[in-house]
Amino acid sequence: MTNQPMSFQQLSEYLSRIPEEISFTGSSKAKFKSLTIALLSLCFAVVLLFKYLEASSGKGALILFSVITVFFFILTFKQWGDGKISIVKLTHTDVTVKDLNKKIPLECIENISYTYDSNDTLKIFLKEKIKDLALTSKFNSLRGASVSIQNKKDKQVIVIIVPYSFNVDGKRLYPEEIQNIFEQYLSIPAIKKEMIISPAQ
Repeated sequence: MTNQPMSFQQLSEYLSRIPEEISFTGSSKAKFKSLTIALLSLCFAVVLLFKYLEASSGKGALILFSVITVFFFILTFKQWGDGKISIVKLTHTDVTVKDLNKKIPLECIENISYTYDSNDTLKIFLKEKIKDLALTSKFNSLRGASVSIQNKKDKQVIVIIVPYSFNVDGKRLYPEEIQNIFEQYLSIPAIKKEMIISPAQ
């Protein structure tokens, strides 16, 4: 947006250019790496299971390795689906973060920071604490991204770490693209407020 006053029509046109929603997923590279590890673990568990069956080591060992095999079998299919999980979803009203029990209204977000090295780290800084905001899973790091909540005095920071990079529709996003997308969506509350003030032409 420009710093110059905009008419109702200009504000409406600007708002219409922002997609109704956009979802960030993990990268395909991370997905296939996780899937490879899960498949190798599954093969290893199956081999051990057959070895113990051949050795007739008893029901205890059979049950143990059957459980291990089933666990890695489930993990394999889970890792395959994780690449499609929406980690962060932006709409014109709020932000949904995977494994958080509440949606975050756009007007509650102060700003964001994004760093990229071996992983993508997105930090969402809230203007104030959201009551009862919590993680829904204690094992979120196994599901495509690591999500945590940092409490700092009267404010909160949502930290999201994704292996390699964020993707949108299978396309890798670079730091400046993510920054621009968030700036667009975070400007929406101010645009809506301005549209109420500005008379329709």
